[in-house]
Amino acid sequence: MNTNATCYFVKLKKEKLFILPDIIIIISKNGINVFNIKDLKITVSDINFVEDIAPNDTEILSYTWQFVNKNGTPDKRYKNNLQLPICHYGILSFQTDTGFNTDLCISNYSNAINFKQIIENMNN
Repeated sequence: MNTNATCYFVKLKKEKLFILPDIIIIISKNGINVFNIKDLKITVSDINFVEDIAPNDTEILSYTWQFVNKNGTPDKRYKNNLQLPICHYGILSFQTDTGFNTDLCISNYSNAINFKQIIENMNN
């Protein structure tokens, strides 16, 4: 795709997302969907997620154990009870009035907020 404007591209598992100054294009096996960026509602929320291995860009809030007692202490019945990071993720939610609705889990909460701000700035 050639254009004289700044564009953003996100490759998802089954879709490709192109973000242009005035539209968003989603290419999937079901076809191509085009949305006016002004019709797209974006919200950001956060979630704490336990990972085996934390992504490099995530904020680690604390740690837990693979096997935990009700009081939060490690269950000593398990010899190889691993300590696991609790990561702070962002959820980007996209919605339109035409029924498009999808969520993206972002390993860096700050990046999710920044992404929303970029889209809002493109709208202005």
